[in-house]
Amino acid sequence: RDLLVMANEIIANLKDNRKALDLLTAFVRATEQHFEDEENCMKEHGYPFIPNHVVEHKVIIHRLNALARDLRNTATRKMDRIYILEITRGLLNHIDNYDIQFGQYVAKKQMTQS
Repeated sequence: RDLLVMANEIIANLKDNRKALDLLTAFVRATEQHFEDEENCMKEHGYPFIPNHVVEHKVIIHRLNALARDLRNTATRKMDRIYILEITRGLLNHIDNYDIQFGQYVAKKQMTQS
């Protein structure tokens, strides 16, 4: 499933903390799988900046896990838009700074192989 769609589902369920937390947990798992798939694709293409990209993935996953842990440990706290903004900001920043760079690398590589 699309990660941004999942983030929107979390937003749509903010009033139900248990449901939002369950969706966040699924979101973390989907993000981890997405990153694993992406890293495998980078290896297949011989992308030279994999180490930097993997560090960024680890930072995002760490933040997501910390967010989920915080919400689990604070029973009375309601998830709000600030949390969701943190999630989406991290993903969009990652796309802007890392995924676009990888896409440009693959496109350039394909052009030189043609």
